[in-house]
Amino acid sequence: MDQGLHELDATPSSYFAIRSDDVQMDILRRGFWELLQTDCLFQLYYNKPAAISKAKFNVNMPSVMADVDDDMKQNGPIIAFIAASRITFITMEFFDLLDRNPEQAQLQVEVERLCDQLKSTMEEWNIVSLSFSPLGSQRYRN
Repeated sequence: MDQGLHELDATPSSYFAIRSDDVQMDILRRGFWELLQTDCLFQLYYNKPAAISKAKFNVNMPSVMADVDDDMKQNGPIIAFIAASRITFITMEFFDLLDRNPEQAQLQVEVERLCDQLKSTMEEWNIVSLSFSPLGSQRYRN
């Protein structure tokens, strides 16, 4: 965070905004959001403190249309990014819930609600089949 990546969109005159065009800003935004996704997963898998998730950040979501060419070959990575972002928000809400330390009954209700949101997101965005499709994993091969 020392590089100011978490403040990309804090002010129009931020360091990055002055030195970057729209495409470059979207690349930086996507990088931040993917880093945040990785941070949440690392926290979930390894029970380690978040490096970014708890920090205040001011970064807009990147334009999903920036990578799309005329024949829409890039739909898979765009859908994967949007769905992964939704899952990241649910995961962040889960960690916020744990930080509030609610009573057991309330915790169970809230966790079930978040699990329902995850299930719904997985079904709506068809994440399982997308993750195994050539287009869904294309960004990781480049």
